[in-house]
Amino acid sequence: MSAVDKLDKVVTVARADQAGAARNLQEQQAHHSRNNDQLNQLQRFAEEYEQQLRDMSASGMAAAQLQDYRQFLSNLNDAIRLQLSTVAESTEKLQQQRDDWMQKSLQTSTLEDFVARRRIVAKDHAERLEQHAVDERFNAGFVPPGQEPPGTGT
Repeated sequence: MSAVDKLDKVVTVARADQAGAARNLQEQQAHHSRNNDQLNQLQRFAEEYEQQLRDMSASGMAAAQLQDYRQFLSNLNDAIRLQLSTVAESTEKLQQQRDDWMQKSLQTSTLEDFVARRRIVAKDHAERLEQHAVDERFNAGFVPPGQEPPGTGT
């Protein structure tokens, strides 16, 4: 097995690693998107609930009901803070996955370029060897003008 053939196997492994990193990145992007969607949903719900509370308190409401609304909003705001933390973690993981994929892509590209250059060098070398062999065969049978070929001596 030639060195270039061995390098092809390394490139195949690098491509598989890159594909795995791409899948991981895609999964993390989907996870991050779901986290953001959930955060947006919680924030919209909190805004709607706060508006309802303002509307109801303007028209008058019982103190117990007001306390229940405030407690619910407090719990909702706690959930929003927790979701903000989850989104921040998800953003960090997404960046890590993106960096990993970019690194593996660069490695794969570098290996592919190296193998392509090695193929060119190997082809050039083979062509030079072939030309040398042709030259040797030609020179072995070459008789300069005015001389007799060996073994025909008269």
